Amino acid sequence: MLVKLVENLGKARMSIVEEPKCKATLESYQSNANMETRTPMDGEEDSDQDSQFGFQKSFSKELNIYIMYCVLRLAEVSDIRIYVAIDKKLKPGTAEAVIRMLADDFVSKELDNIQNSLNDIKPSSNIEEVQFSMLRSHTQGVCMARSSLLDGGVYCALRDLDELGKANFNFAKSIGLPTETLVELQMCDRDLFFIESPPVNMPNMPLDNHVKHLIDILTGIERDDSFSGGNTISLVLVQQRGTAFHLTDLLKV
Repeated sequence: MLVKLVENLGKARMSIVEEPKCKATLESYQSNANMETRTPMDGEEDSDQDSQFGFQKSFSKELNIYIMYCVLRLAEVSDIRIYVAIDKKLKPGTAEAVIRMLADDFVSKELDNIQNSLNDIKPSSNIEEVQFSMLRSHTQGVCMARSSLLDGGVYCALRDLDELGKANFNFAKSIGLPTETLVELQMCDRDLFFIESPPVNMPNMPLDNHVKHLIDILTGIERDDSFSGGNTISLVLVQQRGTAFHLTDLLKV
């Protein structure tokens, strides 16, 4: 993981400090900050959770089902089974009831493997190169939306799907993917999950309940600037770069 990180950073170098006097110097730069870690779902076990996050749960379910259809289509035209644990019994044409039953568990276990494999899978002779490239790109976009849903809520997930564009979904429909439900969810009244009263200093900020919860956490943290003369800072970690861009827009004051 460290080697991959260094590669992604470009002109970076990773070294090991061994000299005792160098270790002492290095330790003087170590942070002595108190760290408190919270997850996005902390505090979401309230009694009104179902009403607040009902749309998000439905959206997540349909994304999982659709991703499973995409993977089965890729399994028909590529070697994705080498990288992703797909039950041999699952093939294109599998009954919808079976896919709906298995989708949540499959995607929760295999989402990272699916995304990581998309750059490595090879097409078979059953599909043209351009069509294969579009299918792979479409699957990547939908998987990104599913990942964004956890870290950034409905707003970020819908932004990812919007970026795929109408033409991309028309292509998916043309090759037999069941796009109807997902397209219908994209056309939802987004005011249904925006908060009714945005913060005073952000009156035009479109937020859903997931992001509202994140902002409540960030604004509820006690800031102690007196500790060692430093500042209290908050770091929001997400999996997808796109989610980071969307949340940056939302969290700007």
